[in-house]
Amino acid sequence: MLLSTIVKTESRLRIKHSDKCLFLGSCFAQNISDKAVYYGFDVCHPFGAIYNPASVLKCLNILKDCSLVSESDLISDRNLFSHYDFHSKYSDTDKAEAVKKMNEAVCTGNRFFNEADYIIITFGTTGIYKLKSNGMVVANCHHTDQKEFIRENLSIDWITDNYTEFTKQFPNKQFIFTVSPIRYRKDGYHQSKLSKAALLIAIDRICSQNANCSYFPSYEIMDDELRDYRFYAADMIHPSDVAINYIWEKFADTYFTEETKLKCKEFEDVRKLENHKTRNYE
Repeated sequence: MLLSTIVKTESRLRIKHSDKCLFLGSCFAQNISDKAVYYGFDVCHPFGAIYNPASVLKCLNILKDCSLVSESDLISDRNLFSHYDFHSKYSDTDKAEAVKKMNEAVCTGNRFFNEADYIIITFGTTGIYKLKSNGMVVANCHHTDQKEFIRENLSIDWITDNYTEFTKQFPNKQFIFTVSPIRYRKDGYHQSKLSKAALLIAIDRICSQNANCSYFPSYEIMDDELRDYRFYAADMIHPSDVAINYIWEKFADTYFTEETKLKCKEFEDVRKLENHKTRNYE
């Protein structure tokens, strides 16, 4: 007897440990890239959490062009120097150190972008924040007063057209798109659903127009297979560790050969040994 709705996944793609995988997008992208690192894959997630497609595309172009950060690009808030395109983990009390960390991430990401076999992108929301002063879309607000921004929603056509144009430039790279299953409570659950629907439609159109683009249904797996609240963290919004592990297993079943899965098991055994703490009985 089935007690859940099973989301079937399949793909012609086969990811190997020798492949390079570049991850960009929301904190769900971070979760999956962390799992990939654990299981021995060569991956890079250079910017930290980025939620909207416009900022993800900007970051892709930064990596493509290796556009470095200068001190004049930084903002200062709460004794920290930050950048609107980077996660707060790159912020620092020292301006030069912040620039150094960001540029190291850009250089590493540029090498990964050039060599990447797979670029795995997770969209979180169509919502964007634009600075009133110059119209720039920001990836992270960094505690800047909300009155400094205008909030808008990206259209399905904007996402479709811009990503179709970008991905067609790189026919030898495989782009795997996902939609984060994490709801945006601050936007209201209805608006969050509308946003996810727009992202799903846009990705479907991108994939229909580009042979090197495909979709992995992490959103549907969470929404249909794991709809019970026991698969959520304490905030009832983010996936629990059990859910993340389950979605990773579905990802592996979709993209890994049996040989790759066996190699993952070998890495898992090594990780367990590394984390094992011996007891001192003396």
